[in-house]
Amino acid sequence: MARIEHRPTKKNPNSFKIISFCGYDGNGKQIKKYDKFVASPTLSYKKAFAEAQKYALKLDDKYKTNPYYDGSMKFSELAELYFEIHACELKPQTITTYKSSYENHIKPLLGNTQLNRLNPVFLSQTMNKITGSNGSKKKYLTTIQAILTYGVQCGIIDHSPAHDISWKKRNEPKKKRYMTPDQAQRFIEHIRNSKMDDDEKRYFEFLLLTGLRPSEALALKWSDINYDNATILVEHTLIYDSSLPNGQRLTLGTTKTGESKLISIKNETILRILRDQQLHVKSLRQKLGTQFKHPEMIFPSGMGNYRDIGALRTALKRCTFGTEFEFLTPHMMRHTFATVGLIESGDLSAVSKELGHSDVSTTLGFYAEVLLESKESLINSVADRICPKSDNTDMKKESPTENSADDSKDSL
Repeated sequence: MARIEHRPTKKNPNSFKIISFCGYDGNGKQIKKYDKFVASPTLSYKKAFAEAQKYALKLDDKYKTNPYYDGSMKFSELAELYFEIHACELKPQTITTYKSSYENHIKPLLGNTQLNRLNPVFLSQTMNKITGSNGSKKKYLTTIQAILTYGVQCGIIDHSPAHDISWKKRNEPKKKRYMTPDQAQRFIEHIRNSKMDDDEKRYFEFLLLTGLRPSEALALKWSDINYDNATILVEHTLIYDSSLPNGQRLTLGTTKTGESKLISIKNETILRILRDQQLHVKSLRQKLGTQFKHPEMIFPSGMGNYRDIGALRTALKRCTFGTEFEFLTPHMMRHTFATVGLIESGDLSAVSKELGHSDVSTTLGFYAEVLLESKESLINSVADRICPKSDNTDMKKESPTENSADDSKDSL
């Protein structure tokens, strides 16, 4: 209920100030809306106050029926509060992603829009104006939802219109996300014979053989290796953090799931990669001396700093341009590891554990198609092994049709 204050004037003793409460801002300060009500000067104070109460109730209804309060705050103002206050609760990489999405794509279209104009239709129209892939648009919508959800939590708005959007994805050609086992073999041969730097070759081969996320491999330290047990402890990931001092942008953070994992390095090829990489880092350290900032890293940059995944992505594109592998990205090494693992073993649980997924359902969601192909291959293998080939050939020739199905019904 709004607060009513009697504010008589010389001309009219029945003047009132009405203060409506509209939640709290990002600093926890109560948001107030001020209105004035003037009753007829001939009314008694009691009747004039009753009229003021009726008007205050109408104002309450007005502000309640408008789920985005009085609309005086702009989307950009809410976004500034979100990044200033709430961002400290998020991972630096998440903040960087949200800020980039907001500054480059969302702010130009929504920044000056008042909150009372935001509704599902308006936001859907705005999303259609943003160019980019389905994945990019999903990222932008997630950023908008995060900002508006913060507004709800602070009481600035009562409801987030972004959660009411029914956004239909644009049909896009399905992109290949992994290599077949034969392709993976040819890829390794291709990069080994290419002009790519040797440490870059080792990095991509290491990704293929371990299934690590690209940023997890770049965060590995020599101290993470346990040669006695032939394992590597993965407990960090390399992240972007725009708040770092002295122009730095890369630092170590927790893994995507927040949990550490052990991967096996008993494979001789992996051990050879690590031995060669150790010699490479030792050589760099001798060359750079005190300028080598991170000798503890397994895959440092050529200047001894944390290695930027962007440079590796560029190296991969340059190496694969015009070949059957030009669709590849560093992360697709991980997809290929999972695909080959599922095809060769069919063990979903083991592959999921090796990938470090928090739940098997995550693995199933990504690789259901591969599992289906693996099962079909298994069924065909069993059928070819057990049944005479002539039976299989005859069945292919006499595959049922709609007419044959109808005929069989008649015969029954």
